[in-house]
Amino acid sequence: MSLNRLYPFQLSLCILLLIPAMAVAQAWTNLSPTQKEALAPLAAEWDTLQAEQRRRLINLAKHYPKLDAAHKQRMHHRLNEWSKLTPGQRERAREKFQAFSKIPSETRNQVKEMIRQQEAAKSRVVLTEAE
Repeated sequence: MSLNRLYPFQLSLCILLLIPAMAVAQAWTNLSPTQKEALAPLAAEWDTLQAEQRRRLINLAKHYPKLDAAHKQRMHHRLNEWSKLTPGQRERAREKFQAFSKIPSETRNQVKEMIRQQEAAKSRVVLTEAE
C-alpha cells in the first residue's frame, strides 16, 4: 500500500484519538490556574457552555496575564455581566456586535464617543442626586 493511501487513514485515526482529549481539556477542572483566574466569573456555568464558546473563552484567557490590573478588572466585570444574560439576550448582543462591526470605523468611533458622553452625563446626574 502506498503512503498516499495510508495518509488519510493515519490522519483520521489521529483526529479520532485527539477528540476526547480536546473535550476533556476544556473541562473547568482541567484549565490552568491562569485560565481559571481569567475566566473565574464563568466558573459556575463553565461546564454548561458549548465547546465553541469554551474554545473562544480559552483563547481570550491567553491575553489575561499581559493585562494591567484595570483591564483585568474590566474583563472580569464584562464576563460577569455576560454570565447574567439569558441565551436570548446573548444572541441579541452578538447580532448587535456583528451589525456594529459592519459600520465604517469613523462612524463607529463617533457612536462610541456619543455613548461615552451619555454615560458621563448619567454619572453626573447620579452623583448630583446623591449629594
